[in-house]
Amino acid sequence: MKKTVILGNIITVDEKRPFAKAAFVKDGVFTYIGDAEEAKKIAGDDAQILDYGENFIYPGFLEAHSHGCLAGDRAIGQANLSQVRLTDYDKYREIIKDFIAKNPNKEVYVAADVTGVQTCALPIYLDEICSDKPLIMHTGSGHSMLLNTKALEWAGINAEYAKKYSYDQVHVDENGEPDGYVCEAPVFEIMPKIPKSFDDFKNFLLAWQDIAIKKGYTAVSDAGVEFLSPQVTKAYYELEEEGKLKIRTYAYLMVPENAENPKAEVARIAADRAKYSNEYFHVVGVKAFLDGVIEAHTGWQIDDYLDTPGYHGLERFNDHDKMVELIVAADKEGLSVHVHSIGNGATKFMLDCIEDAEKITGDMDQRNVLAHLQFVREEDIQRMAKTNSIAAVPPLWSPKEPNVYAQEVRYVGKELADKAYPIKSFFDAGAN
Repeated sequence: MKKTVILGNIITVDEKRPFAKAAFVKDGVFTYIGDAEEAKKIAGDDAQILDYGENFIYPGFLEAHSHGCLAGDRAIGQANLSQVRLTDYDKYREIIKDFIAKNPNKEVYVAADVTGVQTCALPIYLDEICSDKPLIMHTGSGHSMLLNTKALEWAGINAEYAKKYSYDQVHVDENGEPDGYVCEAPVFEIMPKIPKSFDDFKNFLLAWQDIAIKKGYTAVSDAGVEFLSPQVTKAYYELEEEGKLKIRTYAYLMVPENAENPKAEVARIAADRAKYSNEYFHVVGVKAFLDGVIEAHTGWQIDDYLDTPGYHGLERFNDHDKMVELIVAADKEGLSVHVHSIGNGATKFMLDCIEDAEKITGDMDQRNVLAHLQFVREEDIQRMAKTNSIAAVPPLWSPKEPNVYAQEVRYVGKELADKAYPIKSFFDAGAN
């Protein structure tokens, strides 16, 4: 039996008793919070004492939408461009070339976290930086890529490939040849192809965990565990078996767009839950992408983009009946559905599906998650509350970053751009 007394200024997040001086933890469970002497008395003389003096102790932060393995890859496996100004092309070259020099044996190089806008807007000729191996620049949102000539060849991206995925997802020049910019489905097809070992995945997860712990997180949801590889689920499992996981990860496993057999997909995920779930890694649901992102011109809007009449974005998962079937099947397995929903068209679609699924299941508390929610109609904010759906809205995206904001205004207009990520509106409506 492990017994610990924690002393300090404890913030309880209890409105009736917001502060305490001590807590008693028995076998990992908080069994008493209150007076210091009382906690010591309950614990007994053999308890460990952790005295933090006048420092404050508070519950850990919870992250509702993250991508653990990808975050770790960006931290230790890629050239990171997140701190570079958008137009500082010399700095981009310097960082990428330095990364290549330090990693001469990599088969494919990735430079990640380009800030703000579509990478195709950057007049950087990647072949100047690296001409003998594939080089990819990956945007911060994760939904777009810029590839050099070798990367296009390596990934098999040609004129025929562009026609298959549409010119909205594979941009082409005046001759119909790919110009190096891809987004959405091609990106999600390319990422698992980039050579990485199983040990790489474990190291990426540990790097991500280190970042999260230093930021104060104690539990996260991983929304699409297999983004880099189906092996990541097993990597999580092995790390827990080795006693190396320190934060709790609640996982959503991915299903393809307009899944041909939603029931079979849910059965597969339920089987993985039984096989891999434990205390620190637990499969809780299904992840699907409804649309893309505004900066890639692929967020699913109800109205047309202002710069492209007749076009309202990319509908990735748009089969109503199949989504309803997916939600119903997930509910029977005690799973929820977590969707990427940026545009107001995607959110309307998902809430329509949830309402129809609830009529079938009678379950009004399935905890389906809509993540991002950049643009949402007022009536759909109210429906979020009525369906008990969870709004996973990222506060860090809310500030008006100049380049992104200017782009949003061009695409959807100032009135709508000013209403992006309506976090307080969700609270006011009583949504989760």
